[in-house]
Amino acid sequence: TALAKGRAEGLEEGMAKGLEQGMAKGLEQGMAKGLEQGMAKGLEQGMAKGLEQGMAKGLEQGQRIKSLEAARKMKSDGIAISLIVKYTGLTAEDVAAL
Repeated sequence: TALAKGRAEGLEEGMAKGLEQGMAKGLEQGMAKGLEQGMAKGLEQGMAKGLEQGMAKGLEQGQRIKSLEAARKMKSDGIAISLIVKYTGLTAEDVAAL
């Protein structure tokens, strides 16, 4: 009958429309959640990398300071610049500037 046919068409149209809207909403929510998680993960990785690089740089600077202190003492004790360079890893210019 016409009523049954109308109901079937309406049901089919309603399901298609609902599916389309549901997929669009799901995609929107999924993208938002993915972006949020991606940004959090990127921030976490960036901070870890920055901390790692900062610690390496700090260690390097600390070693340089220690070498300069040792070179200063060696120079004041009259040790030859060539030996100070050899044992501290500093340049002759660095040692001469002390």
